[in-house]
Amino acid sequence: MHKQHWSSVSTDTMSEAAIRARHIPNSHYRFSPKRLDAGSERSPVARERIEYVLSGACSITIDATGEGIELGAQEFATLPAGTYRLVATGDEPLHVVTVFPLPESVWTE
Repeated sequence: MHKQHWSSVSTDTMSEAAIRARHIPNSHYRFSPKRLDAGSERSPVARERIEYVLSGACSITIDATGEGIELGAQEFATLPAGTYRLVATGDEPLHVVTVFPLPESVWTE
């Protein structure tokens, strides 16, 4: 997992619309915005994806490897497939957008 700052890939302000603009055509991706209260956590199973943090901060730990990463506002990282634990850290709510590449078999274009 490698953390990047939004400013390293775009001069636009990070937003859901700007994230969608980076993943063209949109029909090849699923966009999943989520908001979590500070201190909340979730433990989903997912395929490879990119987690973008618009506001707040989080800690993500991959169950299979124990590898972890901390992401803050305006940062993102590509995460491997599998089960993971995401915890909204800090004092403010977390707003993330998860982008999943879709298999070719479901592309609409």
